[in-house]
Amino acid sequence: MDGRGLLTSYKEKDELHPYVFYSPKRAVCTTWGRGHFKTFDNLMYNFFKTCNYVFASECADYFPDFSIQFRRRNTGDIERLLIQIYSTTVRVEFGRIGVNGQQNVRLPYSSNGISIQPFGNFVRLLAKQQGVDAIVVWNNEDYLMVELGDKYKNKTCGLCGDFNNSPEYNELFHEGHRFTILHFASLHKLDDPLEHCMHMKNESEEEQLPKYQDFCASLMDKVAPECTVPRSGYIKSCQQDLSKCSKKYDANCACDTFSEYARECSRLLQPVRNWRHERLCPPRKCPTNQVYLESGCPCFSTCSNLRSTCDSHGTYGCFCPEGTVFDDISNKGMCVHLSECPCTWNGDTYSPGDRISALCRNCVCSMGQWKCTNLPCPGRCSIEGGSFVTTFDSRQYRFHSVCIFVLVKSPVIPGNGHIEAQFEKSGVKPTETSLSAVIYTSDKIKITFLKWGMIYVNNQIQSLPFLKAGVKVERKSTTWVQMSTRFGLKMQIYFSPVFQVYITVQMKFFDTTDGLCGNFNGDSKDDFKSSMEISEGIAAIFVNTWHIGGYCKHVIDKHPDPCSLSQFKLDYAQRYCLKLMNKNSIFGKCHAFVDPMEYIEFSSLLSPSSFSSSSSRSEQRKKATMGSGARFIMAAVMVAVRQCYRVGWLVSSE
Repeated sequence: MDGRGLLTSYKEKDELHPYVFYSPKRAVCTTWGRGHFKTFDNLMYNFFKTCNYVFASECADYFPDFSIQFRRRNTGDIERLLIQIYSTTVRVEFGRIGVNGQQNVRLPYSSNGISIQPFGNFVRLLAKQQGVDAIVVWNNEDYLMVELGDKYKNKTCGLCGDFNNSPEYNELFHEGHRFTILHFASLHKLDDPLEHCMHMKNESEEEQLPKYQDFCASLMDKVAPECTVPRSGYIKSCQQDLSKCSKKYDANCACDTFSEYARECSRLLQPVRNWRHERLCPPRKCPTNQVYLESGCPCFSTCSNLRSTCDSHGTYGCFCPEGTVFDDISNKGMCVHLSECPCTWNGDTYSPGDRISALCRNCVCSMGQWKCTNLPCPGRCSIEGGSFVTTFDSRQYRFHSVCIFVLVKSPVIPGNGHIEAQFEKSGVKPTETSLSAVIYTSDKIKITFLKWGMIYVNNQIQSLPFLKAGVKVERKSTTWVQMSTRFGLKMQIYFSPVFQVYITVQMKFFDTTDGLCGNFNGDSKDDFKSSMEISEGIAAIFVNTWHIGGYCKHVIDKHPDPCSLSQFKLDYAQRYCLKLMNKNSIFGKCHAFVDPMEYIEFSSLLSPSSFSSSSSRSEQRKKATMGSGARFIMAAVMVAVRQCYRVGWLVSSE
């Protein structure tokens, strides 16, 4: 038998419905059940073997955009799926997914233009890498589908055909000769190394179709009676299924074909009924309170992702009942009303109506989201990493100079009080300067904090705690002290591992401050206001106007990347900063609120004394372990931890 009785063009007029032909903008090829196929050009045929075959591949280039191979088990289920898209290899076996040698990747997965995510009871791979336009869908059982854009017309090969708009030309007819299905499939068999898979007769070619046509047609009516997709090809597939069934007229033997017809109707946005019941292809049992739908929305809403639109067709699977969403926060797998959705914060779960306070906000859990009210927030200015300034209005800049500058002045500070910052050289280059002293001064008192940990009051060394003129200074730990006042100003001075200062002012200071910390008016754009009340656009010009005392060299605001000057510095920084960048570490939870890159930059500011060019390699490594490089690494980590605490993402002591 040459197989002609098993071939059906999708364009053939359906005997049960008026002629309808759907020509999608994208071509689709599918296989299901025990060897049923529909090509890109809508040719339907049956072929079953357990060898490895090319399902679909670009064949117009020596280096194809994509290639998809599969192998079936004796049961008809797909045993192995190989998807190659440029340099990305996806391997699917026993329901486990591997990508480029990485085994058991978790879904959803996205990398290098490849997205893999659940899709109802399916898994869908979307490829948009280097111009590739392909979608692959499978169900870890019998079903595999490939969808391509028009760019691949006349460029494909494999069991899915050549996508030339002709169902049989080149696949079964070529230069006046007709091929059998067995011959066509043999052209696309691809053995594994050291394998020789026997390509014997196609079992489907030896059997005549029994008289199941009317029976199959009546069953199709139960699946999707309003669907206008032609049925003749699916009816013949149903006949093939029933002919191999041990029990005559057992409709459950054709469930895979009924499912494929329902999928095709759903894909073309045709109506599909919930046709399954206990006697006809019983639906799968769903977990918890989910329900089975034959054509549900794969973009279902969850408590953490309230989708309102979906750009995909329906699919079968377990879904939440209408009016509910999936609770993906409490890990109970339940469907709940939106008003019952919990919230998460800092890894903890909160019930609806729970309240938290963090970073000048009061928040209440409502419908899975935090509804927050902003509160009047104290201003915070800092000098970190020796030269990084963050103003009260969160504008960040950096400069280098050897001089004393006004950090904060305000009429709210009594006795003409203000805060000064002194910078000195920390290396031989002009860009190697850092904070060396912080000074609070007024008509009544002068308090100086030196980077070595010493504290002077009115030029006399002072022990702690200390209280005078409404100012209190106390030691909080071996590494930092705090200065607090009765008029709403507080300073925290850290001596180790790097000298840094944090200044906090209450709302009474709002729109009254001047100096390097800015004007605290809620607008970072005008923070560079000079001592002459002129808004500057460049940090160096702005900073120069706030120097105190005699001659100071002009401020430098050019900052060469230290890692670009030394491969050793780059290796060192990358080695010790991975903890901050690792999304799976304790810092990963804070990335959405605190950008780790600015703290990586802090850590790269290694003192030149630690890495002098005259030192040997071994001496450099020894100094790197004990020198200022390690101090800046520690400082960067501590600054990041403090900021994570500040925004409410508490970090453990790991």
